[in-house]
Amino acid sequence: MKQDLENSWQRKLILASLRLRRWILALVIALSLAAALLAKGVTFDASIEAWFVDDDPALLTYREFLHHFEADELAVVGLFAKDGVFTPKNLQALKRITKACQQIPHAHRVHSLVNVRVFSARDDAILIDPLFRRVPQTLAAAQEIKERALADPLLSGVMVSKDGLATVLVIELAPAGNSFAAKVAMAEALQEIADREQGPGLTIRLAGTPPLDAAFYQFSVRDFRVMIPLTVLMVLLVSFLIFRRFSAALIPLTVVLLASLWCFGLMGLLGMKITVVSSALMAFVLAVGVADGIHILAEYD
Repeated sequence: MKQDLENSWQRKLILASLRLRRWILALVIALSLAAALLAKGVTFDASIEAWFVDDDPALLTYREFLHHFEADELAVVGLFAKDGVFTPKNLQALKRITKACQQIPHAHRVHSLVNVRVFSARDDAILIDPLFRRVPQTLAAAQEIKERALADPLLSGVMVSKDGLATVLVIELAPAGNSFAAKVAMAEALQEIADREQGPGLTIRLAGTPPLDAAFYQFSVRDFRVMIPLTVLMVLLVSFLIFRRFSAALIPLTVVLLASLWCFGLMGLLGMKITVVSSALMAFVLAVGVADGIHILAEYD
């Protein structure tokens, strides 16, 4: 039995590792430095395509839809006016906001009362005209526009509230904007517009996928900064309580950190992105790495 243990491949591997420990340590450091450089290029992918394999029929249908209609995700800007949307001042603000939204990154189309077209019948013809061509200068002219908008079933309760106190801008995202970084940039641009335009009588609120993804990013960063230090502290504490040695407490943690770094470095090398699915990778590596480290230390002791 003793001879079998001495001739086992595990013992030979351990003895070889001890003899070459300096070379192995140098190799680990070199690989870790390279992985750290590659991991900087890993980005987050929040697109719906991350949930499907490339040849999934549903994904192919979705791409065909984008080919025909160009956009499928929206950002929404809601305007709430205390004295009503249909005043010269608020309609002028709506026009400025619409123009500014058309210039933000990855905006494909912007729909608002400023550029919406309405149907009307005249004699035997159906006319399609803008709701208004110029911003009215008088309250009476603005009220005429209000009456037309609220009488249109395609606008009333859809683009403007039935009481005329709120309206909405709908921004279609270009396909190039269907990425996490692009949506965060769009959300930041929209927030700048909202901060600049809203005032005592006008409140602006944002909705849609860009603000949602931006909030998801902010909360994820906050949770990451809180949870990772707590996790490291817990691993150190539990390992120390089990083995009563600081070296034994540091070994499982080092294994987890190096394995995570190498994983992200490999993702950077292969051009892979972090998705909602792969975001659980850190927790998986933590569970496996700490468990294996503790088992190996226990067997070694």
